Amino acid sequence: LLESAFVIDAGPIYVWLPGLVCLLWLAELIWGSARLVVTFVTGHIGATLLVAAGLTAAVELGWLAVSVSRAADVGMSYGAMAVLGSLTMALPRRWRPAWMGWFLAAGVGVVAVGRDFTDVGHAVALALGMVMSTRFGRARDWTPARFVMLGLAAAFGYLVLADTDPVVATAAGMAGAVIAECVRRASSRRRSGRTID
Repeated sequence: LLESAFVIDAGPIYVWLPGLVCLLWLAELIWGSARLVVTFVTGHIGATLLVAAGLTAAVELGWLAVSVSRAADVGMSYGAMAVLGSLTMALPRRWRPAWMGWFLAAGVGVVAVGRDFTDVGHAVALALGMVMSTRFGRARDWTPARFVMLGLAAAFGYLVLADTDPVVATAAGMAGAVIAECVRRASSRRRSGRTID
């Protein structure tokens, strides 16, 4: 289970490694090494076990063919998605709803149309990382360099999440971000209205 996080089958390393490095480096700068490792391991193991339990149930209930039990589920992507999710609470408060709306909706959209259980694993790991980030406390200051790294890390995470169907992921992500932003603004207006009364 642990070794599978280090098996690389995602194509040429020079394509995805810069994004992965930005993601991990940014999370380490913000949360520190211990939290980075805990998040990565929790996302990798947690998503793997939850997907395995779901696949077992689906095979036992006859929803999936037994051949799916022989499919390989290896790579660093579950851990990376958890680390991406862990950046949620580190973001400036104003950005969090759109960030969460974008990534959660993109994940759900891909799962809804995808035929690959790894899509479910990516969405689960992302959600695990977001939940873990609520326990990490206050993030350190953001600098221009960290914002650049965030952009590269977010692009990398999006490409991992949207691998199965980028069109659906983009449409769902945009809808999720817009809805989340509208809810944030309405909530903000309601709070400011209560303060004035």
